[in-house]
Amino acid sequence: MDWTSNFFVIVTLTLTGSILLLLWLPLQKWLGKRGYVSLPYFLLIAIGFFCIVPVAYIPFWIQLYKNWGTQSLAFLPTPPLYHSARLFFLIWLVGILFRLVRYGISIRQFQKIRRSFRPAPAASRELLERCRKEMGIRRSVVLLEGYGVPSPMLRGVWKPQIILPADHTYTPEEMRCVFFHELTHQRHGDIFFKSLLVCIACIHWFNPFLSRAMNRYFDEWSEAYCDETVCRTVNNHKLYYESLRKAAVAAKRYSSLLCARLYESQNGIVRRIQRMEQNRKIRSHSRKAAVLIAAAFLLAGNATAFAAGAEITQIHETLYYLTEPEAIQEEAAPPTTAVEYTAKTEDWTGETLEGEVQESRASTSFEWAIPARTRVQTPEFYRNAGDQLSVSILPTPLDASFRLGITEPDGTRRYILCNGNTTHTFSLTQSGSYRIYVENTSGSTISVVGTYV
Repeated sequence: MDWTSNFFVIVTLTLTGSILLLLWLPLQKWLGKRGYVSLPYFLLIAIGFFCIVPVAYIPFWIQLYKNWGTQSLAFLPTPPLYHSARLFFLIWLVGILFRLVRYGISIRQFQKIRRSFRPAPAASRELLERCRKEMGIRRSVVLLEGYGVPSPMLRGVWKPQIILPADHTYTPEEMRCVFFHELTHQRHGDIFFKSLLVCIACIHWFNPFLSRAMNRYFDEWSEAYCDETVCRTVNNHKLYYESLRKAAVAAKRYSSLLCARLYESQNGIVRRIQRMEQNRKIRSHSRKAAVLIAAAFLLAGNATAFAAGAEITQIHETLYYLTEPEAIQEEAAPPTTAVEYTAKTEDWTGETLEGEVQESRASTSFEWAIPARTRVQTPEFYRNAGDQLSVSILPTPLDASFRLGITEPDGTRRYILCNGNTTHTFSLTQSGSYRIYVENTSGSTISVVGTYV
């Protein structure tokens, strides 16, 4: 996979995720009013899957190997496409690094606070164990207390921990509600999905609508789904509401990165309580309807992904034709005439490798990484006497020194000495099988992107 394919895969991921999220926004409001709480939550997780897994890449493979293996233009680079895609990809990597540094600072700040945590009293740990066994959760959960924690929170995917404020005033009954809430997050796997949200925010950092909205709505609906589950377990709903209100008294000082907290803003707590009261009044909804809605949304998601992939393929083909060497050379200055050297005998002492090429209707392209003192050549192809063979090469680094040449049917080699971007036309005097080759005469590895017609 080259720079061009990486660029288009990232574009299709963010396009697919954005379209699905736009479809989900009105749907989640409609479902929420009718008492469906878990369904918007699971559909949002499905959108996250489409944001990370390149489902839309399948049409590219179909396009790449359509017509029983005949390669198409999918992902074939031209010099402008190659350099633009490489620039975007490098900027994208810098953006990911910046995001990771920010997350690392947040985690580091929490680790400093974590040093002051201590095991909770034995009575609280025993109550947590009873709640865990009552819910049927097999994995053990560590209970800690610490200052600087605004509200109860759950952290850790593989080694879960529940952290309580050291100065909390929960009664044993309220503490039981708190434990049910955090253990429900553990059962739902919300910390794992929050880790995936970090991946989504890093991959799609250039798309704030997708990266921020996914995190915001996941927090909202994971809490709503958790509340609904806990309300079915706790008989005293008013006691659970009081536990939520107590959590809202604490000041919001720390991010919810990679953790699930009982705390939310005062307005958010009010909305959650109102939703729970509203859902209690709604009669149980049909599971068949939920399955149909989910199936319809997933079908729409796949259709959106394939449509986005097909559309991006068409855009790439258009860009390819606009930037292929023939189109560029119509406006560019004619290449300078290079001196051709002829060798009847083999004088190359380095290694010789055969490189891969990608054929299209207009030209043939290749992208090779060539170690020092190595020759890479194309497979054999047929040409007639009197034809002309035009070759364009873009090396990296741009001032790289190399030989560009052809091997004629009788074994004679004709080549030119190159230093940087090169376009040269060889006039062919024989009919038969030819090869194009690039010899790296420098002392370090170079990369070349080339086309020939």
